[in-house]
Amino acid sequence: MTIKYDIVIPAFNAQKTLPVVLNEIQKLSIKPDTVFVVDDGSKDQTGAEAQRFSNVKVMRLTKNQGKGLALRAGIQQFLKKNGTDFLLLMDADGQHPVTSIPEFLQKAALQRADILIGHRRRRLGEMPLLRIFSNTVSSLITSWVTGKKINDSQCGFRLLRRSVLETLTLEEDGFQIETELIIKAVKQGFILDFVPIPTIYNGQKSYIKHFSDTVRFVRIVLKELTSR
Repeated sequence: MTIKYDIVIPAFNAQKTLPVVLNEIQKLSIKPDTVFVVDDGSKDQTGAEAQRFSNVKVMRLTKNQGKGLALRAGIQQFLKKNGTDFLLLMDADGQHPVTSIPEFLQKAALQRADILIGHRRRRLGEMPLLRIFSNTVSSLITSWVTGKKINDSQCGFRLLRRSVLETLTLEEDGFQIETELIIKAVKQGFILDFVPIPTIYNGQKSYIKHFSDTVRFVRIVLKELTSR
């Protein structure tokens, strides 16, 4: 079975790292049909750099509105286009290795999973301590809420079937969209699985606001618990 897929990459001030990611995608033996880059109000040349690549479609948001909204905009572009049954979500900063994409495609071809999520090792020296803590706690809480073992709730490197995105209504604007997607997908009965990927932190600036994003994460969990 050959997997036909598209890619959505939200990008904010990523003019240095995004071209590296796009160039690596060009080298894949099984290439995506289309790469949708959503320039989330960048102040640099992110959009212009992306437009240099032939199979890339760039959508520019006039101001920075958050990863969640950028992802939702890219997903809408994917759903308007027919011909591909899978969508791969990945970041522009190089923390999601393009070399792992064939593993996602192979696993999707061999078994029935609706969502495949990257699973990073949480080890000191590979992942910053604060990220280890937040990832561990959020994964444990998400596992408790869904009743499923969630190995890595915060990883945005994901392969999804079109049917998942046609069914779910995503509302979050920030990084919490990753938790929202998991909770809503499990609630709808979709099958989740995980793909081990390298843990890469390359010194790029993180746009996660730990306190405010933690508050939003708690709000999502409470909203799910009270809606049962």
